Amino acid sequence: MKNIKKLGALLLTLVLILSLSAPVFATVPIASMEGEEGQIGEFDSTATPPETPTLVGSSVIIFKELTVFNPSAASVNAPTVSYGYAITAGSADKDVTDAAGVQVKTYAGVGSPTITETVSWSPDETVGASAAGTANRKSIEINFNDVEFPRAGVYRYKITENITPAAYTAAGVVDGEISNERWLDVYVKDDGIYGYVLMDADAAVTTATAKTEGFVATTGDNAKTADQYHTFNLTVSKTVANDAYIKNTHHKFPFTVTFTNASVTGAVKPIVTATANATLAQADAAAIASFAATNPQIADGASVTYTGIPMGTAVAIVERNDVAGTTYAVTTAGADTNIEDAEAVTSGNSTTGTIAVSAQTAGSEADKTVEVTNDMMIISPTGVVLRVAPYVLMLAAGIVVFALSRKRRTEEEA
Repeated sequence: MKNIKKLGALLLTLVLILSLSAPVFATVPIASMEGEEGQIGEFDSTATPPETPTLVGSSVIIFKELTVFNPSAASVNAPTVSYGYAITAGSADKDVTDAAGVQVKTYAGVGSPTITETVSWSPDETVGASAAGTANRKSIEINFNDVEFPRAGVYRYKITENITPAAYTAAGVVDGEISNERWLDVYVKDDGIYGYVLMDADAAVTTATAKTEGFVATTGDNAKTADQYHTFNLTVSKTVANDAYIKNTHHKFPFTVTFTNASVTGAVKPIVTATANATLAQADAAAIASFAATNPQIADGASVTYTGIPMGTAVAIVERNDVAGTTYAVTTAGADTNIEDAEAVTSGNSTTGTIAVSAQTAGSEADKTVEVTNDMMIISPTGVVLRVAPYVLMLAAGIVVFALSRKRRTEEEA
């Protein structure tokens, strides 16, 4: 029993010693360029750098930006676009000078850091948009966990973005003015990384050198645009005149809406909405030319809207008169090619001519509201249009009066 107590005491003592001697690891969050203007760390925040810079972690987040435009500032579904990323060793012997005048030369990057290989947008996600353009960002993480730096210093890496011109065209995305290359300087001391600086040029760097947060738009003297996605919205509305029965029963007239865009072959998904007394189902993402949500049904006072149509898309609209025994005079407004001269659409299943919305170019986008009016043509029981019949009757009455008066005059003379 005495030996057991001694053994237990010994084990307890060993546990306490091990617990006291075990190192305590602080959790260092992933550094993010968001709001840092392309630089993280304390190396140039003051003219007197700290003697012991604070470690910032072995991973850093930079950003890819897509600027989205919409005339009504409506949120839209994103295009189908994907970007690839790679990180390699950058240049050695580039001068780096901090605020205190301390100068070193860069080392070429070492080891094999990892990077988010692909950043994508798809029509199943909604992005912000505005008339002036809204920035939408996604993260690109660069990880140095497995990199062993041989000595303290500044290590330069090159980050390359990969996307082809054909991919831009298929997505309906405009290639921005920013380049597809970035350079990341990693500041290292004996026990880890204490700073990152991201630039758009492989050059000497000082505190005055323009920095960037990633593949994003820049402002000031070095202002450049990010990639852009331009969209517009289309509304088709319906009015019925001189036909109270059809108005009161909320009869929905069938339409066919056809989109044409030879360039944008990637999947898109305009957001479709319908007011009361209109029907339009949301279709799955598809190339805009085969987008399926194109057969709305619209009653008097109702409308349907397509939000987020990519630039360069032309639209053709046709209405069908499915009301038996009724003829309408149809006029339209708001399209680029309208029906202006009261086109007669007979009863049954005849259709109007094509109402056209022309393709727009990026930077000149405008919403379109196409208004379709059906004015019922009223027919008299004798087949004479009522608005003509009174004049015909007046003429007939005049002829009768003239004939009678002439007969009476002839009789009097006899």
